[in-house]
Amino acid sequence: MSHPIETYALIFVVGALIGSFLNVVIYRTPVILLAGAEDEINEEPTIPATFGSRLKWTLNYFWEDFSYSVSYLFKDFWVESGAVLKGLSFPGSHCGNCQNSVAWYDNLPVISWFILAGRCRHCHEPYSFRYPLIEALTGLLFVYVFWLKGPSLDLFAWLFWAAALWAVFWIDVDTQFVFNVMTYPSIFLGILYNGSKGNLKWSLAGGLLAWCLFEAIALLSVLLLKKEGMGGGDVKLAMLLGVWLEPKLLMISLMLAFVTGSLAGLALVAIRRQSQPFPFGPFLVLGGLVALSVGDSLWAWYIDKSIW
Repeated sequence: MSHPIETYALIFVVGALIGSFLNVVIYRTPVILLAGAEDEINEEPTIPATFGSRLKWTLNYFWEDFSYSVSYLFKDFWVESGAVLKGLSFPGSHCGNCQNSVAWYDNLPVISWFILAGRCRHCHEPYSFRYPLIEALTGLLFVYVFWLKGPSLDLFAWLFWAAALWAVFWIDVDTQFVFNVMTYPSIFLGILYNGSKGNLKWSLAGGLLAWCLFEAIALLSVLLLKKEGMGGGDVKLAMLLGVWLEPKLLMISLMLAFVTGSLAGLALVAIRRQSQPFPFGPFLVLGGLVALSVGDSLWAWYIDKSIW
């Protein structure tokens, strides 16, 4: 559906403003949640050598993870959410070098960075180009979602979904962590949204399908490869995609994620001459965003090829 160019420009500006806020979320959330957790981050699990022992270890690990995920909702989620909200609210935007506050006219999305030549007005410390990049890409992301959904109340729900995924994308790139404090609310809101649209059954089915698939991958990775193949954060992120997208689009998004993730892994091996862990969350995010527009076409093409 076509709309006046002015409408797309307005959506881009709104997206860039949200992108400015996401910059704060992306930077501060890991700092808040990972403070003092260096030992836990670097701790590697000891996986037993024998198959039987690995099976027992894996089942126990899954049960402990499931138990923690349930108990997390009643305690840790609220503690972490409060800490993150407080950390995002205070202090205001300031230079990390000289600590001077950033005036509103120096905090305009995209353009302020270029006006200031990418430096602090006071101490001239350089600012990363990633800040205006994320703001501009968020603006384009909002235009993309608007192009797909059009002007409707549903648009606000899908813009929230896209913004949440975009924040998860960059945080995972930086830290290789997907935080429950970000995925849990998005999962809950996805269930509420689809329930209000009469799609509760498909939403729950998508979330359950994603959980089963990723837990199966984790199980097989431990049993056959003797290593953790899927982090708990990736499982929650897949569930987030599942409850927002119907199972059909979920499968397309996962297919795109695994194909692009595999290609990226092979490229890294070729460049670095050794296998190294890398975040899979960004590929899940991109797979979900792409599936939103071309998922139905890819599914129809796949079914057509399968039949013939």
